[in-house]
Amino acid sequence: MQKVTLGRNETLRITAEGEFIWHPEADAMIEHGDFTSNPAMRHILRALRKPQRTWVGLDVEDYIKALELCDFDKDTAFEFFEAKLKELNT
Repeated sequence: MQKVTLGRNETLRITAEGEFIWHPEADAMIEHGDFTSNPAMRHILRALRKPQRTWVGLDVEDYIKALELCDFDKDTAFEFFEAKLKELNT
């Protein structure tokens, strides 16, 4: 990764590859910065700073179990998949 120098008031830069480069003092800049011209930006930056959870998907055993439990009925299987995904990701 090449070194990226942020401007004096630049809290965040997004590279062409989609990587976020945060200023070392980003949290203080967000908290104490002047966002009068765009008040929503403070909330957007705060949301982007929060760690993102990794989505947990179903594994092969879950699919096999669902198909066995549901006797290959697609509606029942869908309900099982939906409930299992909610369980894993909440």
